[in-house]
Amino acid sequence: MQAGLELGLTPIWSLTNIMVTNGRPSVWGDALLGLVLARPDCEDVIETFEGEGEQLTAICEIHRRGRQPIIRKFSVSDAKRAGLHGRNVHNAYPSRMLQMRARSWACRDAFADALRGLSVIEELRDIEPRTAATEREKPAIVLPDEVKPTVEEPLKPLTELVEAQLL
Repeated sequence: MQAGLELGLTPIWSLTNIMVTNGRPSVWGDALLGLVLARPDCEDVIETFEGEGEQLTAICEIHRRGRQPIIRKFSVSDAKRAGLHGRNVHNAYPSRMLQMRARSWACRDAFADALRGLSVIEELRDIEPRTAATEREKPAIVLPDEVKPTVEEPLKPLTELVEAQLL
């Protein structure tokens, strides 16, 4: 909820739109667009498609007052190069996934100050989560002979050791 509050979302909308994905707080692509459109310096966000089939490309153009428009594209060939094409949701909704990539790149580039590095769920879901490193066999701790207890000399109680240090 704190992440949402810092972005200007109310608690209920923070719970609805923010999810920790691969260890990072992130928002759905529609919430990202809403955050950008709510900015007073956002003049327009234009999303279009070019081409068809294997040539399909999603384009997102963001106009921010006083700046050059930011245009970002994401195509089927980009999805293939990234190993996304035909996987999971990309298989079921390829144009929507292309749109979310173009949108997230354009929004984050045009409004980096407002979004503060915020990640997009549709993008983070495609990253393979890191697996924990396997525990290596821990080496046994070897004590020097002078600190090893011997049968002839049992360990002294802590009180005796403290008293010996005080004398």
